[in-house]
Amino acid sequence: LVVWLAWDTDNTDLDLHVVEPSGNEVYYRHPRSSIGGHLSRDFTQGYGPEVYLVKQPPAGKYTVRAKYYASHQQSALTGATSAVIWALQGGPNPELTFDTVRLDRNKEMM
Repeated sequence: LVVWLAWDTDNTDLDLHVVEPSGNEVYYRHPRSSIGGHLSRDFTQGYGPEVYLVKQPPAGKYTVRAKYYASHQQSALTGATSAVIWALQGGPNPELTFDTVRLDRNKEMM
């Protein structure tokens, strides 16, 4: 399972959060999990991406969220960003999911 998050506004800090079937949440403060889930480095400037990967994902529901952590823009008028999330599930029946969300407030999570 691969989950990929990027955004379209420079100097913006978005964070990828993935809640695994056990309820364990993987994000920048907890970047590894007991099932082998791993989050890439935390990008606090630029456009990302942040990536979650688990090679042998257990069956169950995975919840993916993007959190608008902070804007480092010079102007408050440019603080909004569009987040793009891709999720690819491999295996015998591969599945690709794509979604976009618009975030414009610090600490907003979708």
